[in-house]
Amino acid sequence: DSDEGPGLYAVASGYYEGWPGAELWVSRDNGATYERTTTAFTTGGVIGYAMTALGNFLSGNIFDELNQVTVRLLNGELFSATADEVLGGANLAYAGGELFQFKSASLIGSKQYILSGLLRGRRGTERFMSTHNSGESFIFLDQNTAKFVKLSTEDIGMPLNFKAVTFNQFVSETAATSITPTGSVLKPLSPVDIGGGRTANASYDINIQWARRARSDTGWRNHVDVPLDEAVENYEVEIYSSSSFTTLRRTLTSTATAAGSVVTPLT
Repeated sequence: DSDEGPGLYAVASGYYEGWPGAELWVSRDNGATYERTTTAFTTGGVIGYAMTALGNFLSGNIFDELNQVTVRLLNGELFSATADEVLGGANLAYAGGELFQFKSASLIGSKQYILSGLLRGRRGTERFMSTHNSGESFIFLDQNTAKFVKLSTEDIGMPLNFKAVTFNQFVSETAATSITPTGSVLKPLSPVDIGGGRTANASYDINIQWARRARSDTGWRNHVDVPLDEAVENYEVEIYSSSSFTTLRRTLTSTATAAGSVVTPLT
């Protein structure tokens, strides 16, 4: 929650025992030159890949007890956690664009685990729940290994090359990873629980309602709505002619507070 402004998260690790750590370098000219960032890795992260494709989940903000994923680690270990520990933030991981948490990590072979009891689509990544594939990167995330790399707004949409250069090695000896920042960390989370129905007035308008979400201040203290963590509250509602989303019929705006609401004519 304290990481603000444009940026991205990076995790690095060595392939072998005794890896001393690394420092992060960046190139903004397609690899012609590199400059050192202020980010250094002194503790290796737990990195691997998914051996199976994690299935989609459509049942909302509850534990997914239907799907599981098998991962193989290049290094490190994974451990199980209780439901209360997971709800408190434990066992956060990344795979294929989705952030998820897991209760059970069952060791089935050398550095191979089956992860189950999942909380899916954490921190606004629910759109990636249906796009998983086997072979995608798996990264276990914690505050000791995941580093927030600050960028400028000019970096958004521009291809950047990063190198995690192991201490006592040369930049030229390190392979580059190309990333184009999208600035998603600066965007508010989309509303949820969207619904609607006709009003009781003479024109039978359609009343569309939703619930907003918060990115940082997410405590549900008054049991009515989460605090607003944006400077202003505005919404844009796009209405399409069908679920193919090819023909936009109209665009509505709303500055609602608490649960969102906008009334549109039925025609």
